[in-house]
Amino acid sequence: MSPSHQVVIADTFHVELRTNQASYHQGEVITGSLNFTYDEQSPADDLTIPGNFELSLSNIEVSLQEHIIEQSSKATSPQLSQTAEKTLLCDSLKLNTGENHSLDFQFTLPHNCRITDQKHQWSVRCAFTLNQQVRTIEHPISIKPAESLLKIANACVSQGDFTEFNYHWNQRQGYISIQLKPSPELYKEIDHMKLRLSLAESGEVKGSLWVNLQEKRWQDYFNALFDKDIKRCQIDFGPSQLNSAPQLYAKVKEKLTYLLNQVKSQK
Repeated sequence: MSPSHQVVIADTFHVELRTNQASYHQGEVITGSLNFTYDEQSPADDLTIPGNFELSLSNIEVSLQEHIIEQSSKATSPQLSQTAEKTLLCDSLKLNTGENHSLDFQFTLPHNCRITDQKHQWSVRCAFTLNQQVRTIEHPISIKPAESLLKIANACVSQGDFTEFNYHWNQRQGYISIQLKPSPELYKEIDHMKLRLSLAESGEVKGSLWVNLQEKRWQDYFNALFDKDIKRCQIDFGPSQLNSAPQLYAKVKEKLTYLLNQVKSQK
């Protein structure tokens, strides 16, 4: 069943906002519908909308909302909401008792949009005018890293020398940072590896590979104080590589080996 959020405007009038999924990857298409139902019978105590009364709605629009939650010591943190995309679904809609009407909508998420975390949230919001009052209904959705980025991380685990990974969104520079835990054997050389990646509209994945070296000598501990134990290089993946886990990890391993050999040559 598709995730949805329903609001009862009155006992006889129901509005349901439905999306085809609860969570999406960056760059995916969100599809959904807005359903209006005007029941036939009106309870005696429902004076908001009398029976056999024509409902007139106007300015029915749906929008994709991004919410940025600021850090605060207060119980409720301040929240900044901004509209990423908005569509007017219908200028005017009239409903008689016993009728229902559905309006479909579609949004395409940006390829490198923020993902859902403690500081960022997303929702689909509908607004319409009824009886000269603007009514709103909002449905939260979750945004995950682009599927291509997760394929790369999973390939490092399934094909390579890493056991697990986690990720987060870098707000300042706008990329997904994936940190990977090395196997016990690789841990002798590196503490961890990071992939800082973003998905371009062309389908390419661009970014950089970072390794944090293990400290083996006293000079290494000194270097760590000034982040000189961190080595990095550029890494890109073409669209044709993204469907092959062995090819993905082969590219990662090539860059990782290059960095480790570079370190050995400097000693």
